[in-house]
Amino acid sequence: MADEPSVWELHRTMTDMRGDLKDGLAQINARLDRVVSNELFASYQSAVDRRFGELEKDVAALQEQHRGDVDRLRADVSAQVSAVETRQHAADERRAGDRRLVFTALIAPALLILLQVVLAVWGAGP
Repeated sequence: MADEPSVWELHRTMTDMRGDLKDGLAQINARLDRVVSNELFASYQSAVDRRFGELEKDVAALQEQHRGDVDRLRADVSAQVSAVETRQHAADERRAGDRRLVFTALIAPALLILLQVVLAVWGAGP
C-alpha cells in the first residue's frame, strides 16, 4: 500500500488533468474558430472561379484587340513601304530622264562642236 497514491493525491491529479483537458479543449476551440466552414470555402472558391473566368475573357478580348492593332499596323507599314517604293521609282525615273537631258542638251552639242573643230583642223572641210 505504500506505492499506491492516497485519495487526495488522486483527487489533485484528477483536478490537474481536468484543468489540462479544459486548456486543451479551449485551444482546440480557438483553432476551430479560425477554421472556415465548407460552405463558406465553397462560395469563396466559386467567386474565385468566376473572377478567373472574367479575367480570362478580358485577356482574350485584349489579345483580340492586340491582334487587330498589329494587323492594322502591318497594313499601315505595308502601305507606307509601297508609297516609299513608288516615290523611289519615280525619283529613279526622273534621274534617268535628267541624265538623258544632260546628254542631249550639253554633251552631244559639245561633241559636235569638237568634231567640227577636228575636221576643220585636219582640212576635211572647204
